[in-house]
Amino acid sequence: MSLDDLKSYTMAGYEEYRPPKRDFMIEALWAQFTPFNAPVGGIHHLVPEPTVNIALSRRFNRHGKTSFEQVDLYGPLNRPFTFNLVPGHQLIAARIKPEWLPSLLGIAADDLMNSGANLADVSPELTARLLDLFEEKPSTEEMVRSLYNEITDYTRERFAHYNLPAYGIRAVELIRRCGGNIRQSNLAAHLAVSERQLRRTVQNLIGITPKAFSRNIRFLRTLEYADCADHINWSDCAVNFGYFDQAHLINEFKAISNLTPRELMASRKAESDFSNPAT
Repeated sequence: MSLDDLKSYTMAGYEEYRPPKRDFMIEALWAQFTPFNAPVGGIHHLVPEPTVNIALSRRFNRHGKTSFEQVDLYGPLNRPFTFNLVPGHQLIAARIKPEWLPSLLGIAADDLMNSGANLADVSPELTARLLDLFEEKPSTEEMVRSLYNEITDYTRERFAHYNLPAYGIRAVELIRRCGGNIRQSNLAAHLAVSERQLRRTVQNLIGITPKAFSRNIRFLRTLEYADCADHINWSDCAVNFGYFDQAHLINEFKAISNLTPRELMASRKAESDFSNPAT
């Protein structure tokens, strides 16, 4: 199966792919490249997102040679961030579900909240394996596939070392599968634990409460739909993604991203124009 067959989402210079196999730990694979003819001064807006990313970073010159290669670890975000786009810079990454980070790297998602790190400071072994991927100067498709294979192999080797709370893992995955539309009381009852116990366990596992996680998942699902829509009816979005009404949706967007839905989409459209300049 080609990478194009796995592509699930495209926005500006960003492309997202489903894992080649159904995966319990890796939510998605993605690649982002800023072209050389992009104007100077572009800014990428990051919205709050609860996942962790292991990212291969390389910068190309106009002759196709790389000037640096490294492996970074980006933690979950609970507030908006921006960073400057650099022409010729590429990121190829695996988005890791935060509840599995202790099994993979022996740290909690909260340890990386709103921050990044050199992966070598956390896992020298995995870093060395991923840096080897640069040896053959592979294509983006080869890098995406190799990144997936190396992380899944590394996971299998380490998985037995950690005992995670089964109901905590199930709770986070149920929220994800329900698009954030499940009441905490119903979730606790389904898992046969108290709401207090559920809240404490999930927060220890992923760094935020079940309510905050549900809110963010609902926001991200709505945003992904809006990115792909030719025409956006925000009232319909409110109904389809679990908001009480359009006013509720607008308030949630402002609380999470500091922008109204229209302002956020205008910002993303401007970024798309920057990353796809006319030749």
